[in-house]
Amino acid sequence: MRFFNVAALASLATGLCVWRDDFKPNKCVDLTFKMTKTNSWVCKDCFNYRVEFNTQAVKIKWWFTNSDFLYMTFDRPVSFVTAAHPVNDVTFFDEDDQGRQRYRIGFKPDFFPGDNRIDFNIQFREDNLTSHAVALIVCPFCYPFPDYIEVYTPELIKDEVQKMKEIVTDLIPGGIPSLSDPKEATSSVVTKIDIVKFSGKIDKVLKFFEIDDVLVDSSFMCVQPYNETTYQSDGYNQWLFQNQDELERLSNSDELKDICDLVHLIEAGIEAMAQTYACLDMLPDRWQDKLDNKIAKISNGQGRECKRLYRRLEREQATN
Repeated sequence: MRFFNVAALASLATGLCVWRDDFKPNKCVDLTFKMTKTNSWVCKDCFNYRVEFNTQAVKIKWWFTNSDFLYMTFDRPVSFVTAAHPVNDVTFFDEDDQGRQRYRIGFKPDFFPGDNRIDFNIQFREDNLTSHAVALIVCPFCYPFPDYIEVYTPELIKDEVQKMKEIVTDLIPGGIPSLSDPKEATSSVVTKIDIVKFSGKIDKVLKFFEIDDVLVDSSFMCVQPYNETTYQSDGYNQWLFQNQDELERLSNSDELKDICDLVHLIEAGIEAMAQTYACLDMLPDRWQDKLDNKIAKISNGQGRECKRLYRRLEREQATN
C-alpha cells in the first residue's frame, strides 16, 4: 500500500505565538522561490544561495523583526560555511527520516530592513555539489519546531489529494475495475466501496483545485476564502496530526465498518485542505457553491455493503 508521509508535521497543539502578547501569527510563510543557487569561490566543494525578498511583497512586514528566523532545508546533508550581512548565525536545526537537513538562520540584533529588502548570500559545502535547497520559510521567533515541517504549496496539496485517493484505490488488486467486467464489479472490496464512483468524485474536486489561484499561499489577498475561520491557518496540518494513526489503521483493516469509515475520513481530510488553502475569488459565481457540494459527495463512493451497514446502524440508534 502507498501511504503518504504523515510524520512530517509540526506540533500544532503547542503553538506558542499569541497575537495579543507577541504580535506574531502562529504560522510560517513559504519563501522557497526567493532563493537562487549560484557558484561559490570560497572553496572547491562550496556552493552559494542568494536569498532576496521584500517583506512587504511577501506580506510579512507587519510582523517580521530581527528576532525572527529563516529555516532552509536541503535534500541531502551539507555543512554551513559562511553567510553575509545581515545574517548573525546559522545553526544546524534538525534532520528528518529521509535525510533532509534544516538550518536555522538568525539575524543581527541591529538589523532593521528600512527599505523592506532582505538580500544576502549564504554558502554551504557538499562533496559532489548535488545538494539543493528544497524549502525556505520565515517563521516568528515564538513558533515551535519539535518535528520536521512540511510546507504545502498548491502542487503539494493536489498531490496530497491524489495520495488520499490512492489509499483506497490501492486496496483493489489490479487497480480500478472495469465496469464492463461483472466479476470485478462484484469483488469483496468493490461491494464495500464503489471504487469507480469514489475515484470520480475525488477527480471532480481536483478539477476545482487545478484552477489558477484557487489554492493559494498566505501572500495572496483572498477576498472570499472557502472558510473564513480556518483559511491560511494550520487547519490541515492539525487534521493530519490528529488523524494520521486512524488513517493508517483503517487503510490496513479488513473490517467492513473500517473500510466504510475510511471513505468518510478521507472526505474529511480533503474538506480540511479546502478550508485551509482554497480561495473562491477566481471561481465564477455559479461554481462557488459547487466545490463544497463536490467534496460532500466523496462519501457517496461507498459501496452496497457500506450503505446497508449505515442504514442498519441508524435503525439501531433510533430504537435505543
